[in-house]
Amino acid sequence: MYRKPDRKELTVLKRAFNKWGIFEFAQQNALVLNDLGYSKIKEVFIVSSFLEGIICHRQPYYAGLKIGELKKNSHRLCREQIL
Repeated sequence: MYRKPDRKELTVLKRAFNKWGIFEFAQQNALVLNDLGYSKIKEVFIVSSFLEGIICHRQPYYAGLKIGELKKNSHRLCREQIL
């Protein structure tokens, strides 16, 4: 199920983007999480701001560019998890 990141997840993502030097790029685009029901992993996708509402409403199979994963137990986005 695609959704917008909550406050805690957004903070973790912004810190990681600032560390990697892509904070400005990430601010210009929208972030969408795919909360996989069968595992504790949340996939992070970057999409255009225009498509964010459509993706959260329609729930397509694929959406945006996958840039990483958030694990539920650690809430860390590691550089090794970037595709």
